[in-house]
Amino acid sequence: MTLTQATYKRIENLCDEYNLTINGLCTLAGVAQSTVYNLASNKTTNPGSLLILRICRALKITLSDFYDDTIFLTLDDE
Repeated sequence: MTLTQATYKRIENLCDEYNLTINGLCTLAGVAQSTVYNLASNKTTNPGSLLILRICRALKITLSDFYDDTIFLTLDDE
């Protein structure tokens, strides 16, 4: 799994955990829905730090909380 794929999967998992849709999270975070969906479709291969920070702030979690997931332990090179 690539970093981009893992990042999108983590966002999906957090949405499930917080009972949000991707669209709902994007609205809370103030980011375009297309930005997140581009991760899923591999149109974006470099998830930006600002995107992740905005998502974390919307969910009231830290960056450490975001990346503290086993999904990030075994990543392939992109």
